[in-house]
Amino acid sequence: MSRSVLAASVCLLLSTSLLAGQPPAALPPNAPTSFDGTAKLQVRPSIDIVVGGVRIELEKTTLVQLQKTLGGTIVRSDDPAGEGTFGLCYLARTGDSRTRIWILSDEDMGADHAVDSAWARADLADQAAPPNCIEVKAPTFMKIENAEIGSSVSDVQAKLGKGRRQKSGWLGYSYNARAGRAVSQYLFLAIGPSEQGVHELYVAQTLMHPED
Repeated sequence: MSRSVLAASVCLLLSTSLLAGQPPAALPPNAPTSFDGTAKLQVRPSIDIVVGGVRIELEKTTLVQLQKTLGGTIVRSDDPAGEGTFGLCYLARTGDSRTRIWILSDEDMGADHAVDSAWARADLADQAAPPNCIEVKAPTFMKIENAEIGSSVSDVQAKLGKGRRQKSGWLGYSYNARAGRAVSQYLFLAIGPSEQGVHELYVAQTLMHPED
């Protein structure tokens, strides 16, 4: 999908929801940044991301594949530097609670938008959901070393270490390892704690080549 067509789709989605009196469409969130500081991990943590029963593999699964399987609208947000992030938004209910999960891709990942990050947060179940955040019934969760939304921060820190508190309040972690000849893999994790435990989870992965 070209940028112009995608931008037109986003505008149409926003206009339609406003005219219908619905909440405005949600855009991919501003994710935490590793530049705020991280605690370096010596062992790669386990990461499990499942949406609607579909397992997401960072840098392998694409937004287009996920959209064809589960539906949803790919939308784009721009940061102050003008760089875009594409995303699909899904909602999962567990009893009286609800989790919003964004599956994300930077704009330079190709036409199918290979997934390079994911973000999950506790959502207010009694509020109307944005029209582009569709609810899925099949298993949907995001776990880092089995920590998920609602886990205690002490449990997370027992597995990953204390972490480094970022300016925005997240706990930041990073892992860097060789992924192949002259290629390294950088993994950034951020955990948003609250008084009730883990409120948000974010993970991003990048393969770095020498020319980068």
